[in-house]
Amino acid sequence: MEGFLYPLEMHLVHKDGDGNLAVIGLMFKEGRPNAFLQTFWNHLPQKPGESKRLATVTVATSLVFPKNLEFYRYSGSLTTPPCSE
Repeated sequence: MEGFLYPLEMHLVHKDGDGNLAVIGLMFKEGRPNAFLQTFWNHLPQKPGESKRLATVTVATSLVFPKNLEFYRYSGSLTTPPCSE
């Protein structure tokens, strides 16, 4: 993805029962409305510092993955605090 600028990146993080992590990084371009992102926008806290715990939210990942499923895979460390991997 070298040479492209993306205004928004989302990380989906999965931790299995043994503590192994898998992270999927999704890059978003500006443009038309995105139903996948709207799912999250609908549940964001309304005030700074406020948090929300959601019991159930259905997210359709089929709305976000591109037709071209090329990917890069590498072993590394988490890039956001607390970097506890």
